[in-house]
Amino acid sequence: MSTLDALNTEFGIDDKLQFLEGKGGLTLFRLSHSGNTVEGYLYGGHICSFVHGGEELLWMSSTSFFEKAQPIRGGIPLCFPWFGPSELDSLPQHGYLRLSEMQVKACSCDDKAVSLVLQLATSAIGVAGNFAALDIELELKLGSSLAMHLRAVNSSTETQKVTAALHTYFEVSNVEQVDIPALHGLSYLDKTQDYASFEQVAPFAINCEHDRVFSKAPQHVELLDPGNKRRIIIESEGNNNTVVWNPGAEKAVGIGDFDETRQANMLCIEPACALDDAVMLKPGESFELAQRLWAEPIGS
Repeated sequence: MSTLDALNTEFGIDDKLQFLEGKGGLTLFRLSHSGNTVEGYLYGGHICSFVHGGEELLWMSSTSFFEKAQPIRGGIPLCFPWFGPSELDSLPQHGYLRLSEMQVKACSCDDKAVSLVLQLATSAIGVAGNFAALDIELELKLGSSLAMHLRAVNSSTETQKVTAALHTYFEVSNVEQVDIPALHGLSYLDKTQDYASFEQVAPFAINCEHDRVFSKAPQHVELLDPGNKRRIIIESEGNNNTVVWNPGAEKAVGIGDFDETRQANMLCIEPACALDDAVMLKPGESFELAQRLWAEPIGS
């Protein structure tokens, strides 16, 4: 029996949960419920599509890699157990989770939602250093919205420093014309200006590279996209920060797996625990970072 056949036999749920061969031969899962669909990969626990009400909410790069040892560009990368560069030069940007094959732990379905739980025992993949004893789990629940919960338990005997982000790439009509009203008036650190602190003015004017880390951001954020006549709602839990990122047209050209022809059609809004807001996990303690996504017509 093939791996796909085994997964579908043990975990498949009629037309609600299926396992398929995806790009690059990677294992793809598809969740369907309430007229909405999510597709993702066991590799990295990476969501690559969320079709809500018949519309795609996530941006994917057409030039993304789909191969082991390379991250997938677009969708929702899971940055964990560090966000950004590692404190050790030998370790990958944004953590090892997005470069690791997760395993299916459980699934369920009722009249409200279909759920899938993936797991990764870090000790099983030979990661060196302090991160060798974090047990990681991703729970996805699709119904009228998509809920995702990234969890980890420190099963070591040492306190562990953790940073993380749900690095969500949203599909937008034109990044220069969207707005995020909940962030107006809030302070942020600008990574493009050596982490200088500024206050966000209204409206957003995303006509160049943006890489901003907001502290104490609200846990209900709306991305207003008049060109697509919709607003995307992001409700987050467990985050100390919200990151807003677009590389800008000039920098996008230099990112090898980034489709620079569609740079103006994406914006990342990322619930995160970053920089000085890292989480110190004592032995036996757990960490959770979560978000719930859905879209509504503007004016509703």
